Amino acid sequence: RAGAMAGASGGALSRVQAAVREANAIPMLTQLMQSGESAVRQAAMKCVTEFSAGDARSADVLRESGGVVLLSEALLSPDEATALQAVSTIAQMSASAQHVGSIVENGCLGPLLQLLAHRASAVRAQAELAFSNLARSGAINSMLVQDPAASRHLVGLLRRGGVMQSQAAVAVAAIASDARARETLYAQGVLPQLVSLLDADPELAGAAVQAVAHFASDERFRATLAELGCARALAAQLGHRNADVSRCALSAIANLSFVPAAQPALAAAGAPMRLGEALFAPDEPTLHMALAALLNLSRADASDAATQLLQVGGALGLVTLLTRPDARLQAQAALLLGQLSACAPFAQAAVAADATQLLGALLHAPSAEVQANAVYALGILSGQDERAAAAAEASGGVTALTRMLLGAGPPDAKRRATLALANVVRGQWRSVYNSGGFGALLVALNVGTDAVQQEVSRCIAELAADPTHRRALLSDVASVASIVGILTADNAATQQCAADAVLAFAEEAAAREVLYGIGLVAQLIRLLTAQAEGAAALRDEARVSLLGTLAHFASDPRYCDTLRIAMAPLAESLSSRHPVVARNAARAVACLAQSEANVEALNAVGVVLRLAELLPSPDATTQECAVLALAKLKPPPSLAPRFLASGWLLSLVALLEHTDLDVQVAAAAVLGELCAEAAFREAVLRDGDGALGTVVELLAGGQPHCTLAALRTLRAMGGAAA
Repeated sequence: RAGAMAGASGGALSRVQAAVREANAIPMLTQLMQSGESAVRQAAMKCVTEFSAGDARSADVLRESGGVVLLSEALLSPDEATALQAVSTIAQMSASAQHVGSIVENGCLGPLLQLLAHRASAVRAQAELAFSNLARSGAINSMLVQDPAASRHLVGLLRRGGVMQSQAAVAVAAIASDARARETLYAQGVLPQLVSLLDADPELAGAAVQAVAHFASDERFRATLAELGCARALAAQLGHRNADVSRCALSAIANLSFVPAAQPALAAAGAPMRLGEALFAPDEPTLHMALAALLNLSRADASDAATQLLQVGGALGLVTLLTRPDARLQAQAALLLGQLSACAPFAQAAVAADATQLLGALLHAPSAEVQANAVYALGILSGQDERAAAAAEASGGVTALTRMLLGAGPPDAKRRATLALANVVRGQWRSVYNSGGFGALLVALNVGTDAVQQEVSRCIAELAADPTHRRALLSDVASVASIVGILTADNAATQQCAADAVLAFAEEAAAREVLYGIGLVAQLIRLLTAQAEGAAALRDEARVSLLGTLAHFASDPRYCDTLRIAMAPLAESLSSRHPVVARNAARAVACLAQSEANVEALNAVGVVLRLAELLPSPDATTQECAVLALAKLKPPPSLAPRFLASGWLLSLVALLEHTDLDVQVAAAAVLGELCAEAAFREAVLRDGDGALGTVVELLAGGQPHCTLAALRTLRAMGGAAA
């Protein structure tokens, strides 16, 4: 029966096909294809081939009756005629989109790939036709490459020339969209073949680019692609005539740009310049990929990326993107603008394109990422170009950035805002104070770099020197405590400014109460007595301010008797080689000595001789403080020989003629105490009318305390002489 039908097929084919369909003969022919007799199988297969040719309904019945499985098995038949009939049927079915899935799912791909190398040209031709149809349809998917033999044959086709090489590239491009398929193809060595095809003719290269793009999207294969040196060819494909191929090249470059080893090759291939041209593309996916690639390349070498982008108007392209409604585009563009603006020529071009004003506007964007990147870019631009800094301040950038400092954002956001402000205000932090008060300065002080802390603390010290601003700050104890905390800063300049600020505060009686309450005195003592060397040691300039602060507390009756812990460091500071350190220490000791309760303790730490050493000081204030303190401490007569030997007597006699009566009185009092020692008294009297005459003049001054001091001194001199 099969033979008869095969003979009939040579007649009016369409009528026979219709009759076959009406008789439901295809399922019976499918059964005959499994016959044990070779002649019957061949006849049945021939009938199936001819009856289903161009007849979609018959092909459907063949598929539904399991005929495709039988055809798949027959493809590799040792009988050439059987293989030819099977592959011819598959080729006919592959022309229909309805049947390609069935062909693939029933395992025909592997045998088809093998038949591409069949000895018979007729078999090869039909196999090529079937494979081409399948490749174009996109039906070759990850299910197929689970068969290692099939994937091996497919990769092998890439090494052949001609149409099959191109069709294989198309198939690989389709298959590579699946992660498992990529792994299978990679194991068969597909990547070197694909990379070699990137320089082929446009059609073949286009398919290779699409396949490479899929592999580049997978982190597992990026390093290998970089090693294979595909950067140059991919960069060249960015201008492919087929827009889809160009997008695939862009995707591949964007993904490869994450690999450090690929970045130099991409830059050398001119990728930044080509990517810069893409910044003017209308579609957002292209813009996102171009920006991602440029961000990675600029991190590797911002100078080279900026130079290439400038050649294609990249600065204008980026600034334009800041106006797009897409928040992610704005964020990427702002970040890239910041990175590239480290290159001065690019920063100048960006400023000329009004980047500063647009970035200032983005400081108010609803997106946190856009805000953060705008802050970063604005800071870099302002640091590179003074015009940008001025424009940022004029457009309200300082106010917006200060608001971020005072907001509830994370520390990193405040740190970025601080760095941006530093570049915008360029050391003039008073504008930040005007926008946000001391609170903004203190936040900047807490999160800024050493350089920023130095600038801000200097500004705080200057403000603290102004009574109006100082009193405003004193209303916030926490802020005052923050400034006091900076006294322990590692940065010497910052510590100095904090010490100056504290010194300014201590001038106010109300401020001393606040400072004392937060433990300032104890902190001062720790700093003055710390045993540190090198960079960690307290600088003399800071020591001057700290001792000046102690002097203010010592002059306040509320605290004078509570500063015994300060006496030892004060005594040590009296011997400092730094004249102002010694002066402020003498001031503090002189104030402490005004209280009888402190005299014994001061004498115990040995301040008398150290004060005496300051009597010959060329600094008038130091002399005055020293003699005033000595008068209260009443040096014992046993020290008189030391005063004589060191020449301090001459200094005391000279101070008797000081313009300040209190200093005269103090000098006379010290002389009176020491005149109890005979040798000292004789030395004073040998001076003729010098010391004695001056004391007598003091007696005639008319001031009660001067008269009393003069009488005591004269008694010491005259009583001993009598």
